[in-house]
Amino acid sequence: MMPTDVALQWPPAPLPWQEGIYQRLCRADRAGKLPHALLLSGASGLGKAQLAHAFATGLMCNETSPEPCGHCESCGLMKAGSHGDFRWLAPEEGKRAIGIDAVRAAVGFVQKTAAYGTRKVLLIEPAEAMTAQAANALLKTLEEPPGSSVILLVSSQAGALIATVRSRCQSIVVAPPGPDQAQEWLMAEANCAPDQASQALTLADGRPVAALNLMTTGEVAGLAELSAVFDRVLSGGMDSSEAAQALGQYDHGVLLELALHSLDKDLRRGALVGANPAGFRCRDRLQALLAAHQRGINFARDTLPAEVARLLAQQRVQGM
Repeated sequence: MMPTDVALQWPPAPLPWQEGIYQRLCRADRAGKLPHALLLSGASGLGKAQLAHAFATGLMCNETSPEPCGHCESCGLMKAGSHGDFRWLAPEEGKRAIGIDAVRAAVGFVQKTAAYGTRKVLLIEPAEAMTAQAANALLKTLEEPPGSSVILLVSSQAGALIATVRSRCQSIVVAPPGPDQAQEWLMAEANCAPDQASQALTLADGRPVAALNLMTTGEVAGLAELSAVFDRVLSGGMDSSEAAQALGQYDHGVLLELALHSLDKDLRRGALVGANPAGFRCRDRLQALLAAHQRGINFARDTLPAEVARLLAQQRVQGM
């Protein structure tokens, strides 16, 4: 499977704010010190999948440089998605979880002898989509991977992974770029004006790939309206019942992510800090709901908007 949330190009390359991490991984590979299991974590919408795909393609490349050449036989197979020594494990179409059978099959793939070279690469994204049973099935392979195989885990919610998986990987956190770099990249990718890029980045909480997706799908205006609803609830200008009705039209994942973003803005402004911890309890609850949604748990269409509206309105009253 190829990444779906990144700006695709060939040969794949890291995004500008990932260059330092990418070069560090390449140096480790050249020195023979690359860990057998890596966990690339950070917020969603930063292009972590593109970083992992670029590095995996370089590991598969027939040339001596860790960076992919883009034209050798191995790179050609990677481009076609048919390289026998590389597997991208993700939820099946229409599902949000990675089950134990899929992980067992991936483990079997890693244990087989490489067909094209000396190394096999398994990329799991999003790693937090693995069920607990699936994650446990991966543990022994993470601890003692066969041969020179490399396992890359990509996660936007590393805390949702079981601790034993995290402890067996070298963790690398992908941080968001600075505002200037993010805006410059987004303007170039979306061919847009500075004010358009700024609005999309604000809605995406500074995450450039997420902002690009918003602009590409035409969701900026709708999410600006959704953000305005949250701001009104947090400021006391809209009650929870009115807000619940306004929120009912939105996708649950979008609803929860933007609710967290709006709450974080309020917390950063200091409106609730020092009054009482209600805002942080609300944030914990919203994160738990988002994690449940991403694991495939479905909520009744009207239930979740009402709960989000109630949480935001309640913490505002308690935090005053």
